[in-house]
Amino acid sequence: MKNALIVAETNPLHYGHVYLIEQAKKEGYRIIILMSGAFSQRGIPVVTDPFTRGKDLVKTGADVVITLPVQIATSYGEMFSEGAMSIAERFGKIDAVFCGTEWGSIEEFQQIFDYEQDPIFPARLKQSLAEGNSFSESYLLALKEKNYKWNGLFQSNALLAYGYFKALAKFNSYIDFRLVERIKEGSSPIVSASYIRKHFDEKPKEMKSACAGTPPQFSEKRLMESLYPLYRTICLENPVDWNLYDGYEKGIDDRILKFLRECNSYDDFLENAKTKRYSRWRISRLLLHRFLNMTSNQIQIAANEQKAFHVLAFSESGTAFLKEMKSTDIQLFTNYKSVSKLPSKERELLSYEEKAMNLWSILTNHSMNRLFQGK
Repeated sequence: MKNALIVAETNPLHYGHVYLIEQAKKEGYRIIILMSGAFSQRGIPVVTDPFTRGKDLVKTGADVVITLPVQIATSYGEMFSEGAMSIAERFGKIDAVFCGTEWGSIEEFQQIFDYEQDPIFPARLKQSLAEGNSFSESYLLALKEKNYKWNGLFQSNALLAYGYFKALAKFNSYIDFRLVERIKEGSSPIVSASYIRKHFDEKPKEMKSACAGTPPQFSEKRLMESLYPLYRTICLENPVDWNLYDGYEKGIDDRILKFLRECNSYDDFLENAKTKRYSRWRISRLLLHRFLNMTSNQIQIAANEQKAFHVLAFSESGTAFLKEMKSTDIQLFTNYKSVSKLPSKERELLSYEEKAMNLWSILTNHSMNRLFQGK
């Protein structure tokens, strides 16, 4: 049976995720999900625990749900995409990657990729960065100058989809890349996960109806505010070399420390600390990585070399996939207690997952070591 990979945060699960799974299943694929764990790509806590989200995905039609390592799940866009596709390659059993997009086609993605290989593109990118623009703004300007229609790429799902395409192209991968256009169902659009999280506190009934699985268990804003005192404590009382962490750039550490001292809420901190060059979420990711002591080197190792992965949930069909994977050098484990039997390198990589889950447990007032409890 063919296997399709979908990378998803499902924070929370909504009907866009369901549609994507259905489209892949219609073509006879078994569905393998790489799902973020306790923290999202923005570097903020998820609103529903990973085990519940994994079970919801299986109920929706997924066959195996595997944790996307926190090193990759909380990285900037290109590293997120490359890390996820590198894992797909290492699995050796993935036939296709499916992803949803608001814009673009395989042909347009190929044109953009080809242009990025032209010496003109990096030169223009470098010039824009020197003018004080952020990387994302510089990237947008460089592409728009070549073809204004490429402006459509700069929507969240389209940009992520292109990231997967680009990574597979760079790897010269055997994996088929499949785009699924995001649609509106009936007269009511599919509500995005970010919209659900943003409005859940004020419109819980309406937002619950937009969820395809368990609605948010926690308020995102409250989780972020609970996180802030911990960041202030560790960053202000324990000086470190910020250069070790992904997202560092000269001057960003001084700015972070200044506003950690001055601001009393996480939202105010991010609003004041951000600049044209340093986005809110770049700063948020950097703080999380600093808290977990997760260096750029550890991220690179996880992206390119990690071979042990935690299975959160699986269906009967998924059991067959897990058996197939035993013929590879990838170790998929369902019980976190078995981590102690893994090679030291894998144990170290997985220790960051445990740290992240324990931090989430503190923020949500749950007992720690939930990965080992499986709930």
